[in-house]
Amino acid sequence: MKPSVLVIGEFGTEQPTCSGERCYNDVVLFHYEWPVKVCRRLIGAGDSLILNLSPAFSTAFNGVMFTWALRLSDESVACELPDTATSDVNVFLYYKDGPTQDVNIIEAKIDIADGDGVVLFSGMSIDEDEWTKGSGWPARTDREQQNRFTKFVRDNVDKVIRIRVTFSMCLRAFLPLLYFPQVDHANRLVESACQQYLKDFDDDRTNIPDLDVLDEEADPFAAHRLIFLHGCKEIAQRLQSNGDCDIKQVTNVFANIYFTEYLLPNVQYFEDFIEVLEGTRAHHITALYREAERFICREIIEYSHDETFVKKMLLLGEHYQLPVLKMMCSGILAERIVEHSNSLSRIRTISEEMRQIAKQIKFVYFSVGLFGKCSIGTKTIMFFAMLIEGRYKTVSLSLIVYVHLFQPQILW
Repeated sequence: MKPSVLVIGEFGTEQPTCSGERCYNDVVLFHYEWPVKVCRRLIGAGDSLILNLSPAFSTAFNGVMFTWALRLSDESVACELPDTATSDVNVFLYYKDGPTQDVNIIEAKIDIADGDGVVLFSGMSIDEDEWTKGSGWPARTDREQQNRFTKFVRDNVDKVIRIRVTFSMCLRAFLPLLYFPQVDHANRLVESACQQYLKDFDDDRTNIPDLDVLDEEADPFAAHRLIFLHGCKEIAQRLQSNGDCDIKQVTNVFANIYFTEYLLPNVQYFEDFIEVLEGTRAHHITALYREAERFICREIIEYSHDETFVKKMLLLGEHYQLPVLKMMCSGILAERIVEHSNSLSRIRTISEEMRQIAKQIKFVYFSVGLFGKCSIGTKTIMFFAMLIEGRYKTVSLSLIVYVHLFQPQILW
């Protein structure tokens, strides 16, 4: 089957990552060009070597971003060899940041052009397909072309050359929801056991220690924690008796079902998002906290056209350190900014809008309705109210960096 290829134009951004699965039918291509003035750097004792680092740039699509950087240097820099005069000059590609520690690419091709854009070297490739944050790989070619390229770079010190890199990556890497624990194809036996446990609980056939001494109305998330932890343990024991138990899978599947059936029905307004995040975080229910982020990301996908909603969720993502949510919201807003004819003006406008939204959130926290509804405590609420108003500054700065990476030709 011929691959379906989606070509993304010249770009530059910051962030994202990828799953380890290979993808042959859905490929995304990215192109990036780095005009660089070849420089030699002094390394002591009168010696010098070629060393040039590119600005950070990203492969970004669908709210997911992977940040990269290029390096043009003597290979002795990477290998820490003492003899720089006889070493090859090469182009290195580094993976800087993304939503996961490791990322896979299908292919990376590098072409070299002179200052006028005439391609002089082509077909240089990076064969390695797996990258870890902070790692980098050199371009490879045959010995004859490598020698010619080394001579070309050394002969063009203090001149501008152009390095072009073309990425091909799996479209799967740019699906935001894949950065959450996968439960859609979970073992049906696990799902059935989770449903049975909740049915037993609803029918009062499950005895959960200490649940009866809690005031569920005053502190509902303390009760959620007891029920959830007891459920994970009980379900694992039931499955273990059948010889089929993966505690991590049990936790992920049960968290998804529990959130959907017990927490989601109470989420209708913005302050409900806050209450769920505060409650699950305050009581250290990590799996449910992750499910809350998954749900918000699904809402972002459905309502990405609503900029106000996206901005509110970006503030939440920044405050609660929700990495996938922050990545998605920043990507959506950065694309809106880049589409604007005056990007710098648009950033200022969004910054002011974020300030106003932060003030509205602060006002909500001091409203009688939320105080009567939220069980986390006045002190915590007031602390969050003061913090959230300052978040727009951090978010605005992040957006400036994000857009700069997304479209590096913008001058600040």
